[in-house]
Amino acid sequence: MSRFGPRSVARPADAGSTALGTLDAGQTARLDGGGAVQLDGRDWTLDWWIGGGDRWYVPAVESAVRQRRLGAGPVVETMVRVPGGDILQRVGAVVVGGGQGVVVEIENTTSSAVAIALAVRPVGLDGAPGQPSLRFDGAQLRIGDDVLIAERSPVERSLGTDELAERITAGQVVSDGPASVEGQSANGVLVFPLPHTATLRVALAPATGASLGRLPALSQVTDGWDALLEAGGRIALPDDAVSELADGARARILLEGGDGRGGPTTWWPMTSTGRGADVGIALIDAAARGRSESDPAVALQVLEASALLSADGLDPAHLDLLLEAGVGTLGRIDRRGADADLVGRAKSAVARLAHRSGQADAAADLARGVEPPKDRTDVAGRITALIEARGDSGRFGADDDVRAAVIAWDAVRDVIVDEVGVGTGAELDLAPGHLAAWRGGSLEVIGLPTVFGRLSFAIRWHGERPALLWDLDAPEPVRLRCSALDAEWSTLDAKGETLLSGQRTGVEAAPAEGQSFS
Repeated sequence: MSRFGPRSVARPADAGSTALGTLDAGQTARLDGGGAVQLDGRDWTLDWWIGGGDRWYVPAVESAVRQRRLGAGPVVETMVRVPGGDILQRVGAVVVGGGQGVVVEIENTTSSAVAIALAVRPVGLDGAPGQPSLRFDGAQLRIGDDVLIAERSPVERSLGTDELAERITAGQVVSDGPASVEGQSANGVLVFPLPHTATLRVALAPATGASLGRLPALSQVTDGWDALLEAGGRIALPDDAVSELADGARARILLEGGDGRGGPTTWWPMTSTGRGADVGIALIDAAARGRSESDPAVALQVLEASALLSADGLDPAHLDLLLEAGVGTLGRIDRRGADADLVGRAKSAVARLAHRSGQADAAADLARGVEPPKDRTDVAGRITALIEARGDSGRFGADDDVRAAVIAWDAVRDVIVDEVGVGTGAELDLAPGHLAAWRGGSLEVIGLPTVFGRLSFAIRWHGERPALLWDLDAPEPVRLRCSALDAEWSTLDAKGETLLSGQRTGVEAAPAEGQSFS
């Protein structure tokens, strides 16, 4: 069975999967390293095989398989090398008639025609056996309450047991199977010709109301995620790999919180989608129910998410609830004996909630002397390690873990901005992690949420000196600095531009001039 996947069984060293989903529903499916898809809650997968001129290619076992993310969002392209070039498979999640599904596009970029077999297999991506129920319903293949629909009819189709895969790849005609099958050996295969330059488009969707013609192309899905991220803050750093890490992390975090119940890891506010209040409610719920009680680090994420969200237009009732929940969370952190830096960050977050709620004295008491210093001893090393761990596939860890995405976004955000203090002691340090290798390169951040308000700034170079332009949309004065490029400069002006000295302080110079993270 391992010859036909999943990849976690056929090639255990390549095990892993990427989360797929939509903003409204969050994660709804997973894609493994060979391009097999499993909808959440299902015990079967949709796999694919390629009939080339010399043999059948099974992506689950082939070594010449690569993956990359298309844009920042959860749309993934799997590339399989066959004679004459690559066969490209693109997969992304979509909304289907009020339900959730995935669209699969397979493109032939070789110089010859190939055959594509789409196979419903009774096994999960982790190798666990399933018991699907399959039957043909006109031109569609029904799998329980789901349906596999294609834009054109297959030249062969059949249902059968495990030997069906062997028959297909042996070149035998298989359109002679039973009308339905179910159980641990239930398989279904549809075979389509795919000429040179042609693209096959199919979808997995709920059986009710599914229509392939009404579903968006994956290029539209990709553009939609990119536009969503830009609306919530555009980040363009001198190294493209770091910008891609930031955007990929934000998209993964956003996907986790898409249903409004993402929990404490969902700390990037979704105000660009009109869902800020939903996230606030989720954070209140996470804190009030003690979901973060067992892990002080997760509790801190809840508090910092609340502080960040409080600066972005929540109504007073939500602010009061966030503060009440935050005080309770801080108490749990203190009682568990967390380290001093973590407790300090937690107190700072609650102080900002108190200040935003109009309790200036309480905010000042909490904030007094608790800001832990940021560690900037190996900025380049941390970012490089995160980029290398993500790899070409764009996953965060083997299974695209949202917590790994949060760590990556935290690291990049620390390079972009540092928030200190509260009230009259509030300070924003712009590009505190600016590296020597970035000198001469443009940097632009537009509409980034901070605990003090939305921040935009850009750095342009005039010879050896950087020009800084900034615009902070904040309800009260905040002192701005740019310590990595001018140790002496600061201002209370919310908007302006200036020419900095270029003097660096406190940031490691590696990598060397002219090098990049990518």
